[in-house]
Amino acid sequence: MLQGVWVVVQGDTDIQISVADAKALAANRKDARLSIVPHMNHVLKEEQELSASQASYTEPTRKLAPGLVDAVVAGVAR
Repeated sequence: MLQGVWVVVQGDTDIQISVADAKALAANRKDARLSIVPHMNHVLKEEQELSASQASYTEPTRKLAPGLVDAVVAGVAR
């Protein structure tokens, strides 16, 4: 079995992977750490709404979603 820190970071506006999928993934490892980042989509950018037309997929200048880095650091630091 793989050893290490298991951190599942999921955005709630991801149109490719749902929050339910992320919860199911995390539930399969008792040591997994799950963090849901508000308004983060599949490409780790901020999107206010869950929709099929997300501008951040084609706008490379958009910054990472607020909360992403904190979620990763918190998950690894536990």
